[in-house]
Amino acid sequence: MSHQLFEPWLFNEITPSPEQEEALQAHLATCQECRQIRDGWLAARQTLQSARMARPAPGFSERFNASLVERRARESHRRQIRNLILGLSLGLIICASLMAVVIFTSTSPVSLLVKTTDAITRAISFWNQAENVVVAALQQPVILVIWILLTSGISLLAIGWLITLWRISLHGVQV
Repeated sequence: MSHQLFEPWLFNEITPSPEQEEALQAHLATCQECRQIRDGWLAARQTLQSARMARPAPGFSERFNASLVERRARESHRRQIRNLILGLSLGLIICASLMAVVIFTSTSPVSLLVKTTDAITRAISFWNQAENVVVAALQQPVILVIWILLTSGISLLAIGWLITLWRISLHGVQV
């Protein structure tokens, strides 16, 4: 037997029409499954209606309001950071666009490429000359001793820093 017609009437809070009610009662008289569904639903609804409202834990409202303020502050902070990043990004894009327009309207791409290559070549040449000066200076015995002492001191500081990090990770921070 088909129960699809009668199940919505069993669970519906709206009273069915007299014809629907009569058909439902006739069906319930013959169908054990639908009677069980109706009885179970009525019992569940009665339990829900008679259940006592649960009370929140003491101080719930204060904790909720405090956390709400914190959550709103975090969200406001995130929004400010997002707006800052967006503004800086847009500013960078606008500046780069303006710079490209100025560069390409004032010079040709070929002369720009030549000037850029010349600047890179000069920078590499300067770096090579500075490297030669530093290497020549380091070959002096006094400067070599200072260099060894300086690198030894930096190495000892790095070792001390690593030991400190290791101890903090092992024992935690003690105030």
